[in-house]
Amino acid sequence: MNSLNHYAYGTVSRYFYEGILGIKPKSAGFKEITVSPKFGSQLTEVKGGYRTPHGEIVVSWQRNQQLVKLEVVVPKNTTVEIQLPQLSNKSLTLNGNVVTAASELKQLEAGTYQIEGVLHAAFD
Repeated sequence: MNSLNHYAYGTVSRYFYEGILGIKPKSAGFKEITVSPKFGSQLTEVKGGYRTPHGEIVVSWQRNQQLVKLEVVVPKNTTVEIQLPQLSNKSLTLNGNVVTAASELKQLEAGTYQIEGVLHAAFD
């Protein structure tokens, strides 16, 4: 029997939380986290999380045509920067309030954040 603990299996699962969900450590120990999900034309709904030393960070998003709804749950003692290069800056809302500057999506502390936006016209 060969071991199923192989690098190739870890790479695939890593793509799910780093690529699709966009969860990446910004500093050691996940004290600071970057969330930058990749919205693709093949997926319309995604939900998942990653257990950090501070608790689980959860990211979910739904895409309906060009409209994207994103929810991020940030664990205690952690800050998150949300990066959304695929979404139009003119269309972003954070918890129902219009986002006027990218800095509003940086240094978000523990809590639940709901972001809505429209994909750029060039989205495939």
